[in-house]
Amino acid sequence: MALRFRKLSTGKIDYNMRIFALYGILYETALNFYKPFSVKFLERIGGSELEIALINALPGLVTLIAILPGALWLRRSEDTQLTTARLILFGRWFLFAMAFIPFLPPQYRAFGFLALFTLMCIPDAIYQTSYQSFIGVLFEPRARANAIGMRNKLTVPALTAVTLLSGNILTLVPKTDEQRLFIYQIFFGLAFFFGVMEYKAFKKFKVAKKDAGFARSSGREPLKPQVIKILSNKQFRFFALCSLGFHFGWHMGWPLFNIYMIKTLGANELWLAVISVASAITMFFGYSFWSRQIEKRGNSFVLPICTFGMALTPLMYAWSPNLYILLPTALISGFFTAGTLSVTLGALLEATPQDNRVMYIAVYNVLINLSLATAPMLGHYFFELKGIVFALYMTGLFRFLGTLLFFYRDRRIAKEKLGVCG
Repeated sequence: MALRFRKLSTGKIDYNMRIFALYGILYETALNFYKPFSVKFLERIGGSELEIALINALPGLVTLIAILPGALWLRRSEDTQLTTARLILFGRWFLFAMAFIPFLPPQYRAFGFLALFTLMCIPDAIYQTSYQSFIGVLFEPRARANAIGMRNKLTVPALTAVTLLSGNILTLVPKTDEQRLFIYQIFFGLAFFFGVMEYKAFKKFKVAKKDAGFARSSGREPLKPQVIKILSNKQFRFFALCSLGFHFGWHMGWPLFNIYMIKTLGANELWLAVISVASAITMFFGYSFWSRQIEKRGNSFVLPICTFGMALTPLMYAWSPNLYILLPTALISGFFTAGTLSVTLGALLEATPQDNRVMYIAVYNVLINLSLATAPMLGHYFFELKGIVFALYMTGLFRFLGTLLFFYRDRRIAKEKLGVCG
């Protein structure tokens, strides 16, 4: 069954799916005017390998501090949609501020960019918790895989166009470092503009009045009892621990891939764009394929397959002696990344009860960001210990261990179903 807009008698789901796709396009457009080149920008303004690792690790640390207080604040919100939209807009103001980084004295530029990039993660962290919970309200379980797959697929052309355009401009147009930094400033401004459009699109969703606010059955309960109750939910706890295991290996590789491409293989902005687009091409087709598999076989079956493919990525990086050989790696990686992105949110919503879901997702995001705060630094430690190739091998090992956890979870769920049927 191909990706399609589902039409119900009310037309509500069909309309929301269209807005969901539009929102996704605007989100990816804003993101890809700065995200693929953020590490290269950091390097060009004087950032070191340690700061490249920190740009991956510090956001996770800040997010850890922000998520649970943010979730408690969200539970007091009477309008989930408007609250989430305002968080989007607040986060995009940091992109506007980044455009002024080149005006700082050279010795403060890397620190200033790292600080803004990290602080931006506070509203973004609360937004992610709010957004993920909102999707659970917006789409019924049977429609989620189709909606997420459709959104992700339709964002690929925007991602490809923006990344290719910006990569070519940054490589071919500027003749001096000052001109290149000026173009980066323009791109941060464009990212802010599309972020404002993203905010406006999010406000267009149609949600039933009864679903306008977060479920607050435990809204006045202190934080500690809520967390204990959430962690006592066996289904959620097992999924969260499996996901934490895989995400640790996933996050470990983020700075290493950039270091390998930029420092070892000498990639410039154009090459970064080409590799990103190569990955996006297979992601475009991968979203359709994995959406069908999720609907046919379920989230728990698809998860270990996709994460196994992602466990191969750091190994293939290590085996790529130049950027031309790295291109097929990006193609393979994009296919399995599409599956992982398609299935993870659906699996999370499947493992969380609707009542108090925002707090469940907040606890889950705390665990994942605990990985984000530590795993990149462990990857950097392996890099300093025995070099980039050894660090990539270790990343592959950690990802493979996470895959085994998901495989064990799938077998356990299958046995439980057989026990119920028997």
